[in-house]
Amino acid sequence: RSNYSFVGGEQERFYSVALKWDYNRFLFGKRFELYSKGEVGKPLDNVADYSLDAEAGLRYKVTDWAWLNLRGERDLVKGTDSELDETRYLLGFGVGW
Repeated sequence: RSNYSFVGGEQERFYSVALKWDYNRFLFGKRFELYSKGEVGKPLDNVADYSLDAEAGLRYKVTDWAWLNLRGERDLVKGTDSELDETRYLLGFGVGW
């Protein structure tokens, strides 16, 4: 079941089916990590045709506590009056402790 609340006070509630994934693969030992995660869904009502929320990227381990990452993200909702289609590309530096 999906519940959406919008800024204007409107609400949408409907049932849907979805497929989620979370995949990662280490390359060259554990120096590089290729990953992807996301969800694709289909509302059971005629609210939208489908939705996609996904990201994929590559991490490079610089040291035991620092890494660089390059990531692409996609948010997509098709088949509604106000369709969503956003793509972002990010380059980042991460620190773990």
